[in-house]
Amino acid sequence: MVAVAVVVAVGVVVAVGVGVVVAVAVGVAVGVAVVVAVAVGVVVMMPTVWHYFVRADPHPSFGWAEIILVSTGMFAAVSDYGNYSYVWRSMGDGVSIRQFLLTIDTDYLLKKIAPKREYDGDATERNVKRKIVELRRSGLLTKREARDEWDMIEENGDLGAREYFAIWYNETSLHRHAQDIHELAVYSRSHQANMFCTIILPILKQAIRDEMAKETQLNDESHNAKTTAGHAGGGL
Repeated sequence: MVAVAVVVAVGVVVAVGVGVVVAVAVGVAVGVAVVVAVAVGVVVMMPTVWHYFVRADPHPSFGWAEIILVSTGMFAAVSDYGNYSYVWRSMGDGVSIRQFLLTIDTDYLLKKIAPKREYDGDATERNVKRKIVELRRSGLLTKREARDEWDMIEENGDLGAREYFAIWYNETSLHRHAQDIHELAVYSRSHQANMFCTIILPILKQAIRDEMAKETQLNDESHNAKTTAGHAGGGL
């Protein structure tokens, strides 16, 4: 799996007075968000932005994502599996957005970026057919009735859409034998969002780990160089 990461600060947000916001472009910045009080009623915010482009290998067409992380807690992604965004306003004292993302799992991210559940036609069809078989085996449905119910599923598009389930629900005679027919409809989280979390999140995490390790190495090298220079200067 390959991931390329670029760290860039993309702007300054200046709030002047009440309800007035001005965006100003700036250069490159590294570190945490900086907030400077310029005067009463004026606040300048300089968030750090991390930009990642990740792709699932070895098949280039398998999936890609362009992801933006902001030190304010914002997550935004454009990908083969859909576009998603979320903002965490509380990640723990001293915990950055990058460190936070390393601690979460697929299910947690899925609930945040895709909270709404979608109608699952395939799973619903399996549920209904399972119920028909169950009622036939218990003797509550005759062979002919079971056959008619089975055919009704096909007549209603194999229940592939919520509208088809609604039509089938009004036509079926299964209500006479079971009270839970409405519960046969299955709603699950977006398949695309699930693919995003399953495939892209691990790659993103590895990119963050690699990036932070490189930053630590550079900081250590810089510290050692300053220490060495200090010792050399002290010997003069």
